[in-house]
Amino acid sequence: MTRPQARKRTDTVNDEKKNIALNKKQPLTRQAPSKRGEKGPLRDNKQEENTDGRRPRFDITDKTYLARGKRGIAYTAKLGKRTVLVKERNPESVVDTVAHEAQMLALVNTRGVGPLFIAHQDGALIREFVDGEEMESWIPHATAKSIKLALLEVLRQCRAMDLLGVDKLEMTHPHKHVLITHGGPRSDGSRSDSHRNVVMIDFDRARRTARPKNVTQVCQWISGGRMRTLIEPKGISIDRAAMLAHAKAYKLHYDAQSYERILAAVRDA
Repeated sequence: MTRPQARKRTDTVNDEKKNIALNKKQPLTRQAPSKRGEKGPLRDNKQEENTDGRRPRFDITDKTYLARGKRGIAYTAKLGKRTVLVKERNPESVVDTVAHEAQMLALVNTRGVGPLFIAHQDGALIREFVDGEEMESWIPHATAKSIKLALLEVLRQCRAMDLLGVDKLEMTHPHKHVLITHGGPRSDGSRSDSHRNVVMIDFDRARRTARPKNVTQVCQWISGGRMRTLIEPKGISIDRAAMLAHAKAYKLHYDAQSYERILAAVRDA
């Protein structure tokens, strides 16, 4: 019996056939840290300065329509030889979330989360283009080891956002917001570039809060019925009751011990 072809969720136009080699980018540097010690946004070395002499100006070419959402319109474009994604406000939207998403993306980038933020200029967000597959579509043709590594990386990124005080608000059903690139996490389990293999996208609804719920929400997704139907045929069985108990304990203090128990529930599944 042939396996049905996995549905692919990418940032690319449907008829585009060429994969974008994300590990062959033009060199990027970061602007000088702010007074608060936060890293500045990524900057292309070859870009010119704006007329105000303070912010880099990015010359975008070959802008092509990609998709329309309730709050934004996405385009692919060229920044030098690189393919990037440009998101602009949907004129039909009452609320402009583009500037907010740019701010949130730049923030979570400091913890290795999300596509690389490049700039916010002329009311548009410019970020790394991600060519990947939705995680739930990737699982059926992935190995059990790779699936566990991917789930652990999702948890790591959720933990990073929790500690940063950012709530993504969509981690109960994140199937459209977690993409797998480069064929998934490396088989040796190393993490030096694992966040480039598991990429979370769409931060327009993210917010700052003292009580983020990223880890607790993703625990519900990982142990839920939808995920079980995908991972159990691979020999992975996660104890939902135990997982939710660990998540409940974690929610009280965001402590490392409870978080490690959550990770162990995935490793030992």
